[in-house]
Amino acid sequence: VVMEVKREVGGPSTAIDRALMEMRIHPKRMSKYCIGTALTAPKAKINRFKDKLRYIEKVISY
Repeated sequence: VVMEVKREVGGPSTAIDRALMEMRIHPKRMSKYCIGTALTAPKAKINRFKDKLRYIEKVISY
């Protein structure tokens, strides 16, 4: 699951922000299109996205 949370910069944190921080899941900027392509297209070059993919795997295994 990829979750997108929208709020104003510097705005108050929401309940979901606090829950994710308690689980030590920190915000990451990434392109949903690029990550989706890297996960579903076997011939796609994914070197540029490996750090993001590793982070996603880490969160999933939590």
